[in-house]
Amino acid sequence: MRSVQLGRFFPRPFADEALFSVIQRVVLTHGGGKDKRIVSALFGSRSLQFCSQFPSVIPHLKGQSNIPCDSWITEHTVLPIYRLFTPQKRYESAVDALKVGKGNHVFKALGITASREKLTPIAKYCPQCAQADEKNSGLAYWHIGHQLPGLTHCVFHNERLSVMCLSRKKFDVWPIVSDSKSIKAPEGSEAERHLSLLINESFILGKTVGLIPDLYERYFSRLIARGFTTSCGHLRLQQLRTEMSAFWQGLSYHPCFKDALSTQHSLPFPSNLFAYQDACHSPIKHLLLIGFLFGDIATLMSFPNTSERVKKCPPVTKVRKPEADIEATIVDALTSGLSLRKVSEKFRVSIGFVKKVAVIHKIELDLRPQKIFRPEQDEIIDKLALGYPTQDIAKQCHCSIGAIETILSQHPDIVELRADTRKLRKRERMRLSLLTTINELQSPRRNDIKLKNGTAYMWLYKHDKVWLYDHLPAQIPRCYRRSKI
Repeated sequence: MRSVQLGRFFPRPFADEALFSVIQRVVLTHGGGKDKRIVSALFGSRSLQFCSQFPSVIPHLKGQSNIPCDSWITEHTVLPIYRLFTPQKRYESAVDALKVGKGNHVFKALGITASREKLTPIAKYCPQCAQADEKNSGLAYWHIGHQLPGLTHCVFHNERLSVMCLSRKKFDVWPIVSDSKSIKAPEGSEAERHLSLLINESFILGKTVGLIPDLYERYFSRLIARGFTTSCGHLRLQQLRTEMSAFWQGLSYHPCFKDALSTQHSLPFPSNLFAYQDACHSPIKHLLLIGFLFGDIATLMSFPNTSERVKKCPPVTKVRKPEADIEATIVDALTSGLSLRKVSEKFRVSIGFVKKVAVIHKIELDLRPQKIFRPEQDEIIDKLALGYPTQDIAKQCHCSIGAIETILSQHPDIVELRADTRKLRKRERMRLSLLTTINELQSPRRNDIKLKNGTAYMWLYKHDKVWLYDHLPAQIPRCYRRSKI
């Protein structure tokens, strides 16, 4: 079938009408819902994802209707909801991809592919809006404002949206107007209504406003004011995550909320939001944080930036005991027999300060020698060659384990010798363990031995296979292997 140019016969889109709804009206008007030839004639292909969030048909719609691509994108797709939280270059890349009919590139530009968001071909509608559309326009059509990701309620009627499945091969799916044919959706929680209002607000602002300036600085300002930062300026992410989960408790069954707070990610939300500030994150993640910290986007945009806010915050000072009290407690700890390192860790002071207190109060300390002389080094080398553990040598020579390991690292041949010695000792333990297992079994078979002492069996199989097969029972003939003997 040759291409068709509708021109002035192209149906004008309704206010807030979704792109898929316009496509359905075009196909039904000029070819019928079951005629696939008109789809190919109008859009050049009938294998396009017409029910996708970002279908690759905008250039064809522009050619058929003479409506600019920018108008189609802004008024009839969900792209504006991403604008407030997406870097300008990434958003412009998504817009350019839609203009040339590359809808699959939009998912990459917005980070939807990388975030592995589950996108199912569904359409949402408000029963009251459908009744009003049929009365005023003669047709209950799909609203783009109802198709926003994460939206569960109609912001005009405060009613939970109904859901229908879509098919890219069927062009006669419309909202159900009759109450008798539709199933009434259950009432949602206050948290779901709150999130729906935030989603709608970001969609409306995204049509005219670009990326929110100083977005993360405003986040940090509010986090400081709410006490979610430490005295060093670090975020209390675990506390923030816990309180956010409690705040949005009504969203426990919401798929977007469950995905955002999933613990399966290597860096769970909201840690990933602050760790990768230049990346494209789902608008839902930003809106969950905004709703918890600010309540709405208008409050966020009017909130002062970090530099102004931090100056107003009083400096945080650490409460510390007077030095006389610290010295008294250190003296008591040293007298009780604690080591320098233990006292330093307990009272969070330097080892030098503990030594100074000990000298002032004439407390004798069991200090390790600062230098190991040649005779002691030779003795340590001999013990290392004999295979003594470094911990035992350190205790006998009254020095640190680190000093022993430093001497050991200077003799690679001893390192190799100790490794061989450890392997020989382990081999003897594994052999003895396996022989004990064989003696405990009345009529041992190879598989029984492996099941009872798999550790020794597998170690010997990898490192001492000849000895293993010499001491295992004879193998069962193949003809009897599947029967119990």
